[in-house]
Amino acid sequence: MRKMMNAQFVRMLFNGFFIILLSFSTPSMVWPQREIPLADVLKITTNDVIKLDGHLTEAAWLQAESIGSLTMTEPHEGALPTEDTEVRILASLTDIYIGIFCSDRNHRRVSYSMYRDAKLDAEDHIKIVLDTFANCKTGYVFAVNAHGARYDALITNEGEEEDDKWDCIWDAEVRAQPEGWTAEVRIPIRSLRFKPGLAKWRFNIERRIQRLQETDRWASPARNFKVTHLSRSGYLDGLPTFKLGYGLTIRPYSLGNYWKSGRDISQKNRIQAGIDVLKRFGGNVTAMLTVNTDFAETDVDARQVNLTRFPLFFPEKRTFFLEGSEIFDFGFGLRIAGEWDLIPFFSRRIGLVATQIVPLNFALKTIGSIGDFNFGVLNVAAKKVDEIAPGTNLFVARGYRNLGRESRLGFVLTAGHPLSGSGSMLFGVDYTYRTTRFRGSKNFIVGFWGLFYDLKDVQGDRSAVGFKIDFPNDRWDGYLALKRIGDAFDVPLGFIPRNGIYKLDSSLKFNPRPREPWIRQMFHELSASTVTDLNGRILKWKAALSPLDWRFESGDRLAIDITPQGEDLFEPFDITPDTMIAPGRYRWTRFGLEVETADRRRIKTRFIFNFGNFYNGHLRQYLTEFNWRLSKNLNLSLEGEMDRGGVPLSEISIDLGRARINAFLSPDLQINSVVQYDSLTRSLGMNLRLRWTYRSLLDLFVIYNRDWLEIQKNMFSPQINQFIVKIQYAWIIR
Repeated sequence: MRKMMNAQFVRMLFNGFFIILLSFSTPSMVWPQREIPLADVLKITTNDVIKLDGHLTEAAWLQAESIGSLTMTEPHEGALPTEDTEVRILASLTDIYIGIFCSDRNHRRVSYSMYRDAKLDAEDHIKIVLDTFANCKTGYVFAVNAHGARYDALITNEGEEEDDKWDCIWDAEVRAQPEGWTAEVRIPIRSLRFKPGLAKWRFNIERRIQRLQETDRWASPARNFKVTHLSRSGYLDGLPTFKLGYGLTIRPYSLGNYWKSGRDISQKNRIQAGIDVLKRFGGNVTAMLTVNTDFAETDVDARQVNLTRFPLFFPEKRTFFLEGSEIFDFGFGLRIAGEWDLIPFFSRRIGLVATQIVPLNFALKTIGSIGDFNFGVLNVAAKKVDEIAPGTNLFVARGYRNLGRESRLGFVLTAGHPLSGSGSMLFGVDYTYRTTRFRGSKNFIVGFWGLFYDLKDVQGDRSAVGFKIDFPNDRWDGYLALKRIGDAFDVPLGFIPRNGIYKLDSSLKFNPRPREPWIRQMFHELSASTVTDLNGRILKWKAALSPLDWRFESGDRLAIDITPQGEDLFEPFDITPDTMIAPGRYRWTRFGLEVETADRRRIKTRFIFNFGNFYNGHLRQYLTEFNWRLSKNLNLSLEGEMDRGGVPLSEISIDLGRARINAFLSPDLQINSVVQYDSLTRSLGMNLRLRWTYRSLLDLFVIYNRDWLEIQKNMFSPQINQFIVKIQYAWIIR
């Protein structure tokens, strides 16, 4: 059996490598090497008053030099942009100012949002990228649209992704002009971590003209790269020696909470207070302390339908844990096709057990960079909650050293268990090699990682290892990833759907851009995933073929996919309380159709229809999205999922619906509401959230939560009635 497993493993490995080698051997254009662009910063003093009003009329703006023209990336790589964009940059001892003029001679801007952290990809916007250590490892994203909606994020996953849950203090004002629009951005230096005394930062800027589906970029305007690929950015030159002063920010909060459960008259009223303290040491090291922590202002999770026997993943949204979260990222290739196989440290395990909140006495975090070494340390003291969690101390340490321009070598250590207290430890090392200059102008990434779990009296294989080879480029995109997770391996402060497996994933995508006026790009993918136990017995396999996935010049999209798959079950599992899948060997094929209208339209829709066999039965899935941007002040969205089918002796009937109404009077005053229902829990929930930010220093949150349980068809009984008011002020000691 072991020899058969080894032979099968070798064949699987060879096939995956063959896919990657095919993508490398395909002839492709080599983008010519360019000089790294340089943008001069005009230093200003406190006497040079900059009024943040969107009008670039102060003397300093007139004296500053433009960084130069942008170059088109989409739809015609290397072409002159359709509209001009002028960018000027100022820097004082405490702030960075960026002024942008966006020509728009037709006055046909696509802009629907006005609220914080709006998804701006579908609108006219400007995106700014800063690498404040000039090490091409970590960076910040700031974006603003034509209505002044602000978006900020951390760059993660080697520049491939953005964590938009992160927020910091910064401002932007936008004004319409006779021939376009202007944006004036102010980023306080206290909001950033940076290397002291560094006169050059990595910098890039990108503009999206949505009606033309056009993207223009300053540095490295090639389709193979994203604006977040820091090693392909340019430089800001001539930065002053910034002054943080004491670098101390104190954020006290007070909260009033009214809570009532069920139909009875029992209710709770609670008033509490807490404090967050942030101290910066020289710009490159930050310490944060939170006492009597509360996360009442956090958005509610979107409900999901789970048709598998494995837990679902919900992202972290709490501000304290998001600060510096990119430093705690470990390993490359732990997530495949949007699904996590393993996360050694996932902060959502702290302060939450299932859906139950576990209060924290305090939490202390230190993040920073010293030379080529980056580190993050977190210590949390959690309170005791009877019958749920013991009072315990949880510790996490993460560090990595920059190697060369884009690579890194690091470690992670966690100690403590949120459910059983101390005595649990996890240690791991990871190495990631990345280059954006493979074959001259291609992205290529290789990552290796290993983890070991230690807990007294636990027997079995407590290790996990893996690697991924990735070739993420515009025309050809392929990867190969392998993981081995021991049968006794666990992640007390992380996320893992299952252990005791080998998992091999591979994919090859061919994305041509035909020279036809009606189509923008075609996406064709062949992928495969196989899961075996540690003895080589196949547990699950899945292949996916996308013979048609086209994005038209209009922005509309049409896709068809075919997914044969199989699974060997050795014990039953429940899809719903009334639907059980029995042990056995299952083989089935599913088909999918997806239609999506262009983002530039005021009304945007998406429809997905999946059908075919499902284990030893059948299943039809209907997923719909409807977004109506009534105006810049009001957006409406409806989402729904309906699953219909059955297996022998059981029917599958699941409904999920969600409605969102977002109203915003200004970029700093918004009301977000969401109503959700799902037939599995038979519960209807409503969350209403008002946020008002005053001068980026004071935040007022008003939250109203209401839940009902469906006791009979179309008859609901109230369960939870909650009203929260929270005020938080940032007191900055200069």
